[in-house]
Amino acid sequence: MLEIFTTAINGLPHRFGFVELIDGWVVTPKNKGWLNDECKDDPIIIDNGAYSAYVNNEEINPVDSLQEIEQLILKYNNQIRFAVIPDKVGDNSKTLQYGVESASIINNNNLLKGVPWAFVIQNGYNKKDIIKIISQPGFMISYLFIGGNGWDFKRAAIDDLKDLGIKLHVGAISKFEQLIYCHSIEAVESVDNSTFSNGLNSNNALKYIERILTLKALDSGVQRRLNE
Repeated sequence: MLEIFTTAINGLPHRFGFVELIDGWVVTPKNKGWLNDECKDDPIIIDNGAYSAYVNNEEINPVDSLQEIEQLILKYNNQIRFAVIPDKVGDNSKTLQYGVESASIINNNNLLKGVPWAFVIQNGYNKKDIIKIISQPGFMISYLFIGGNGWDFKRAAIDDLKDLGIKLHVGAISKFEQLIYCHSIEAVESVDNSTFSNGLNSNNALKYIERILTLKALDSGVQRRLNE
């Protein structure tokens, strides 16, 4: 069953009664989230803030980024689905460099080493490099986070990497056909979307709610047939 994560930027899903549609929450060092007691058992993805840095024409530093992530690990320790290794949006070379630098830091920090990590797939990646990254001894890569630019890239990456025996998470998914496709791929465990941070009165948010409801109805129908 595909899980839906959304940016925990405010309390809109709670106040409007749609919290049951959300399977988990995404927090970043700069956006620590709006999470109340209703969310205390929900899974948390700790993102690294690379997209925010990209939008603001900044560049994250792996050392500083991991220190900030460490503070969020302390806060959400029992809820963490995974944390995201520092990366650079649209830059596979830098992302690989950050991955190597991060591996050294993580392996020498017991708190960081005890958390599942996701490595981000960026435009220009090479499958052989990804296999090498996820095979590093002592480096707990539990997920591949499909980032990159555009759905065409994401779909191609899903098809290319789904046979590696590692779970996939796909970022920035909102269109219904994208949700359905991710739902159809066994290796894709979850997706995320920031629609709720834009306000539930917007057409985009309402449309996304309808898409989630339809997707969960499909899951319910499949489960009923399995139980018959």
